[in-house]
Amino acid sequence: MKKYLGYLRLLVSTFLICWVIFFGSVFYQLGVPTTKLSSWINHLYVYKSQIARSIQTPKLIIVSGSNGLYGISCKAISEETGLACVNGGTQAAMGTDYLFSKVREWAKPQDIILLTLEYNFYRDLGIPNDVLIDYVMSYDTEYLFSLKPLQQLRLIGGIPFVRLFQGIFKKINSSLPEKLPENPSIHLNEYGDTLRNKEADINAKLIEIIDALEPFLLQGYIEPSYGMNNIREFVKWARENGIQVLATWPNTVKFDVYQQPQQQAYFQSIKDFYHEIGVPILGEPKDFMYEKSMFYDTIYHLHDRGVSQRTRQTLDLLLPYLTDRKEFP
Repeated sequence: MKKYLGYLRLLVSTFLICWVIFFGSVFYQLGVPTTKLSSWINHLYVYKSQIARSIQTPKLIIVSGSNGLYGISCKAISEETGLACVNGGTQAAMGTDYLFSKVREWAKPQDIILLTLEYNFYRDLGIPNDVLIDYVMSYDTEYLFSLKPLQQLRLIGGIPFVRLFQGIFKKINSSLPEKLPENPSIHLNEYGDTLRNKEADINAKLIEIIDALEPFLLQGYIEPSYGMNNIREFVKWARENGIQVLATWPNTVKFDVYQQPQQQAYFQSIKDFYHEIGVPILGEPKDFMYEKSMFYDTIYHLHDRGVSQRTRQTLDLLLPYLTDRKEFP
């Protein structure tokens, strides 16, 4: 019996030592950037946060991943309506938890929020992915420490060992010169719209990428998900703070398969969800599906001519709500 107790103690001790080493390694390299993608996302958030916080009048905020960044022109909306507009589109991999945490910092009473979320947000399971983990570890440790203990554990426990070793290596060798990625703010206007999606710049490689795009597997009616619950909670928060929330569909490539019953059920579940929580949804999914010739480099990224068309369609649907702004809660 004593022999088995000794093995158990050894096992527990080894486990605890491994966790101490792991957590020590994690906290040792907090705040150390390791990828150009995280740096790019950070530049986007810093720049767009500056825009949002500088606006003292009611404003429209586009909330999405990169489909909003490469799909809607806040400049065109503001010039036509006179309403300040912030293109808050960033990166869909950030998930609903992080996405809404930033919008809560930007939004003020009397603002209008237009959700143009990518389709993956509605099936968000709340599991931190590599992009979010790397970004938070590199640039937003304040967000990490703001999480509940279980959420912190899930995020820290999801750190890939490669990312951990990269962070430690860069921390140890912090004196080494590093080639900084190009600051994306030079490709953004004063509204947060991208300027880096010119149709005239499309080359043979980009054409090949677009030609190879395939449809999403959007099959079946969505059951209530973690992502949907986050949207529900965000809408509740917005109403409590005098902020109007509207929704619309992401711009993406048109495929015939989306007309099949299983695909249509997916779209219907999103409509039903917004109807249930009392959020108007502008247009239909097919309204914002375009031929491949309208896209720049991914299934969600329109080129500038595509952005103009999508923005015009969005404005036509949005204008009635802007006209009645005094009635917003």
